[in-house]
Amino acid sequence: MLYVHQYPDWTHFRYDSQAIMNALGLVRRTQGKLIGLAEICGAQELEAEIITQEIAASFSIDHHDLNLEDIRADVEKRAKASRNFIINSLGAIQNASTAFTTERLFNWHSALSKKNPFRLRNTDNKITSGNAPAELSFVGPHHESLAKLVEKFIAWFETSPLDGIVKAAIAQFWFLTLRPFEEANGRLARMITAMQLVRSSDFGKYLYPINSQILARRDEYMSILNKAQRSSGDITEWILWFLQRLQDAMEETLRTLTAKASQIQQQQRFAGAALSVRQQMLLDAALSGKLPQLFSAKDVALILEASHDTALREIQGMISKGVFKAAPKGGRSQKYCLA
Repeated sequence: MLYVHQYPDWTHFRYDSQAIMNALGLVRRTQGKLIGLAEICGAQELEAEIITQEIAASFSIDHHDLNLEDIRADVEKRAKASRNFIINSLGAIQNASTAFTTERLFNWHSALSKKNPFRLRNTDNKITSGNAPAELSFVGPHHESLAKLVEKFIAWFETSPLDGIVKAAIAQFWFLTLRPFEEANGRLARMITAMQLVRSSDFGKYLYPINSQILARRDEYMSILNKAQRSSGDITEWILWFLQRLQDAMEETLRTLTAKASQIQQQQRFAGAALSVRQQMLLDAALSGKLPQLFSAKDVALILEASHDTALREIQGMISKGVFKAAPKGGRSQKYCLA
């Protein structure tokens, strides 16, 4: 059996263009909606949280679990983060338009692995099935050919006019087939993918939690990759799988942004209500879901960390300003809701 890289001109990947274009059309429409909402709502905080989750998910795909709070703290520090792999992960996104070079790739690798940093692997790279460790499932290209293969990959990445999202799918597959380093190839491939996804639009932000989607389907991910790596070069199934995961990721972000847009609209409704600090706290709690849709004075007291009587006074004040209203009575206690 031959692996994909053992065929002549193997990097001239084949795929069903019509099937890919059909799937890509849906992805691009969703991306357009997502970007439109993000421009209205603002996306800085959401992007930081998505990047945090994506770094953690990428490591988890490779069976390395990191502390999410530590990552979140480093992402907030950005260029002053305590760990170079966080700085590089952020740099891949924030400086996505900067040329991708061998030097940049080596710098990323050295931050992720202390095993032969700044050097391509000098041994064969063998991957075995997780279910049957003795069964060989993939062997990467011979180490002596890696320098030219990596150079070719980077040249393609920088110059190919291919659609940016399809390029992201192919780039991840291509790099994972090269496996140019002794370790950290998966995390590097997903950093390259993130950089290309940012390049795929003029928006400049990363709102695509695809690593989280991959992690949820890790076995399927490995299986589809392996199947394509053991093929003669048709990677249609891999690209379609990637596009579906990206679609799922964008729909997840779209739900978050839709809820935020609704919250902004509601805040604008009550912009002229002249609320006190406590009343604004209650409005924010009602809009964010911290208060249930139908809430009681007890719920309000918990939000304000105040007495029942204080909660009732604040509720009455909100009713007089047209922000809250009493719900029809049902059960033992009076319920309230947004007007």
